[in-house]
Amino acid sequence: MKRIITFLIVAASFLPVFAYNRAIVDSLERELSKVTTLEDSLRISFDIFDSSSRGKQYDNARRVLDLASRSGDENAQLSILRSLSTLDNVTDSLFNEYLDIASGLKRSEIREQTILFIKVKQNSEAARTSTVEQSRQRVRELMKRVEVSQGLSIYTRLEVLFTLCAYIEQVSTGELLTDHLQQVGELLDELPDKLDALESLYLTQSSLTYTAMQSLQKAIDADKRLLEHVDQVQEKSKSAGRGFRDFSYTKYTIYRRLLGNYEALTPEEAEEYYQAAREVAQLDPIAKNDFENIRRPDMYYYMSRKEYAKALPLIKHEVKQTDHELLPYVRRLLLNAMIESAKAVGDRDALLDALLTSRALDESEQTRHSAEQFRELQFTYDRNIEKLRGMQVELDKRNAQIANHRMTKILGGVFVFVLLILVFVLMRTWRKARALNKTLAKTNAKLVEERDTLRRIQADLTRTGERARAADKQKEEFINNMSHEVSTPLNAIVEYSHLIVDCIDEDKKPYLTKFARVVKLNTELLLTLVNDVLDLASIDKKTLKIEKQPIVISSLAEVAADTFKGRLQPGVKFINKIKPDDNLLVTTDAKRVTQVLLNLLVNAAKFTSEGTITLDSRLVNDDNFYEFSVTDTGVGIPKGKEEIIFNRFEKLNRFSQGIGLGLAVSRMIATLLGGEVKVDTSHKGVGARFIFTIPVK
Repeated sequence: MKRIITFLIVAASFLPVFAYNRAIVDSLERELSKVTTLEDSLRISFDIFDSSSRGKQYDNARRVLDLASRSGDENAQLSILRSLSTLDNVTDSLFNEYLDIASGLKRSEIREQTILFIKVKQNSEAARTSTVEQSRQRVRELMKRVEVSQGLSIYTRLEVLFTLCAYIEQVSTGELLTDHLQQVGELLDELPDKLDALESLYLTQSSLTYTAMQSLQKAIDADKRLLEHVDQVQEKSKSAGRGFRDFSYTKYTIYRRLLGNYEALTPEEAEEYYQAAREVAQLDPIAKNDFENIRRPDMYYYMSRKEYAKALPLIKHEVKQTDHELLPYVRRLLLNAMIESAKAVGDRDALLDALLTSRALDESEQTRHSAEQFRELQFTYDRNIEKLRGMQVELDKRNAQIANHRMTKILGGVFVFVLLILVFVLMRTWRKARALNKTLAKTNAKLVEERDTLRRIQADLTRTGERARAADKQKEEFINNMSHEVSTPLNAIVEYSHLIVDCIDEDKKPYLTKFARVVKLNTELLLTLVNDVLDLASIDKKTLKIEKQPIVISSLAEVAADTFKGRLQPGVKFINKIKPDDNLLVTTDAKRVTQVLLNLLVNAAKFTSEGTITLDSRLVNDDNFYEFSVTDTGVGIPKGKEEIIFNRFEKLNRFSQGIGLGLAVSRMIATLLGGEVKVDTSHKGVGARFIFTIPVK
């Protein structure tokens, strides 16, 4: 269900763009139905193809191909054939059809390069779907062809090298691949009027290969060249009248790859590519989906700026993805970033997971790397064996032609010398592999030690947590006991003070009554502090119960006002604007609402030595909430302190009564009731105004 909802959200975000593109296509279709010349029809059909969605591109491309064929425009035919070759799910029979059409056109450089491009795409698709064993066999065959292709045309050599790289990529990403990829680049530079499609294909492959090999600067250089190349192609397309041809998503993927190599980027470059990716994502729906949901650009950008706290959650989410398989070099990049971020923010659990996964990946990569080295060595060995066999054949021919024993010895010596060189190379490679295995063993030992250390730390944290829970329990029991033990004698003190007053002569009663009121006031203050501490503990433990029932607003205000009046300082007037006949019902916890109102009124009384304290109320937010306001003419609240006063134990005046819990408890209770308590920052004049809001139902 969660995936379905996500899909609907993403689809909804695409609808405006798709609707816009659909409108463009419909408009072009109407324009196409009105034109009468093949030239205009071909031009509009290209615009329709460039504007259409992937699902419609094949049909629209076939229409362009038909019009180009009927009009005799061979450049247009070759261009659309290249586009058809890049679409999804192109079968072998379709590739052959495209090759037949291109081969039937007049010979030219653009035709030869188009045929080369189609063959490369066809061979790459065949390599992608081949098994490892089939790829190995094809690599051996193609390496033989490379050895004998020096006298062939540049297009044949490029086809063989491109195909060889495609098959090598299936079994190895080592130097064997980069060496032949470099040869492809050198040959491409020799082509006259090199096709943009071939250059893009080569630069993309170079970037991916160098990234997989962790040659980050080379990968960045390839992508920078590719960005410049895409800009040039876009300008050419506009100049040629293809204004609807869009390269946004292509640029986005390049920016994302560049950000993935953030370790080799300068801060300025990382900022530039991140902002560029963000801008593209605002225009292209597919890029927007990737940017907002997969969020790799955000992750790479935060890592480049060392904002580890922001990067770590994104990395965790991406590493734990199971609905798609990450490429090995991408998983390695993510794990390294996760280790670095977890260390920086002190997330031991994430660090432990990353280290353990990294270790498993190291072992897997080491096995894969060793296998790749072995395969490359095997390919080199096979190639040298084939060379040696060829030398042997040549030697046999010479032996048959020249019956000269001395010449035979010389040739035999050359043969032995080559074998010795081969043995030397094999021995040196074997020593390197052995040294690499030793290094891996040391690394594994170090990882085991770090894992054990992390486990000990985790055990210590568990014990510390248990002690903290025990301390919390003792604290809670202490507070509950203290509440009972303190409240009972305090109530007794109040009762006895009144009893003393009642038992003395009438002429002395006014004098002692004053002291009795002082005793009662201070007792109430002390009980308030105890109750605040108890409420705070209950809220923290989530045990404070809220019992809602219908209650008349005026009765709540009346109870709070009657309880509060004894706290007023001399010369201060209390104004209750809530009318006694206000029969509005609200469904809430009357005890807790009264407690918050009383706290706000008492707080106002503490800081108001003259003037008024006003209690008022009204319905707000379409009558869905009821708002109380307590306004005083006291000392007010300094600017910038409106939120600080709600912190626990926070007192702006350390000589005032209380310990700084009343407002903190009031805000917490208001939140539990579904409302809020805040300072009205729009209040003008002296004093302060506090707003207490609760839902009506």
